[in-house]
Amino acid sequence: VVEDLSARGPIDDELTPASLQSIRDGAWWALVTVTTVGYGDAVPHTSAGRAVAAVAMFTGVVGISMSFSIISQEMSNVRHGERSPKTTSHSENDLSGGGTAPL
Repeated sequence: VVEDLSARGPIDDELTPASLQSIRDGAWWALVTVTTVGYGDAVPHTSAGRAVAAVAMFTGVVGISMSFSIISQEMSNVRHGERSPKTTSHSENDLSGGGTAPL
């Protein structure tokens, strides 16, 4: 079922949904959404709220995916004995950085 957004009243009429009355409630909703738990105790009822929810959901999915990707890559590097570029140390006397200086 597709909702006709133009038939709804102005968003101003629905700015304060009953389930999100305080910053604390909003923070709880954001935590539940970003961690992808989704209890359903606090849900957005307005178009603007749903847009914010969509951004929070996308951010949660991307954040979790990136975290697992980085962790698994580092674990793979450790398992195969490869050093991460961040942990590679240079000699104290070697100031060249391994490259050539522009003229």
